[in-house]
Amino acid sequence: MFSRVRVAAITAATLLVASFAPSAQAAVPSAPVLVSPADNAAAASTDVPLAVTATDPDGGPVSVRFEGRKKGATVPGGGGGTPFTVVAIPDTQNYTYNNRQGTMNQQSQWVLNTRSQLNTAMVVQLGDLVSEEENATQWGH
Repeated sequence: MFSRVRVAAITAATLLVASFAPSAQAAVPSAPVLVSPADNAAAASTDVPLAVTATDPDGGPVSVRFEGRKKGATVPGGGGGTPFTVVAIPDTQNYTYNNRQGTMNQQSQWVLNTRSQLNTAMVVQLGDLVSEEENATQWGH
């Protein structure tokens, strides 16, 4: 029982300190700027140096790591499966009011129009479907 009280006291002290600690205000770094090769450049060899300029607005050090894969490769190990697409439609609740239904209609039509071209296997919706669960009009959109 003593250990439970002690843990609770430590937790309370941690919360108290955390609530008075100032929040960090670091500026977000800008996107790296391509130095070489030039955008859309054709290379004469497979050994092409890749360079970017990256800076931290707060003056801190910035490290850059490059990762890549062969053009056309979609899975590690050169999988033999047919490429497919999973379409994610974000937070439709924002399209159910204030005459925003057209946005959802356009997104849905794009999914239909590109399903063969992209070999769409599945469409998922992320976030809330509607803003007000009891509002039948929003469910109707």
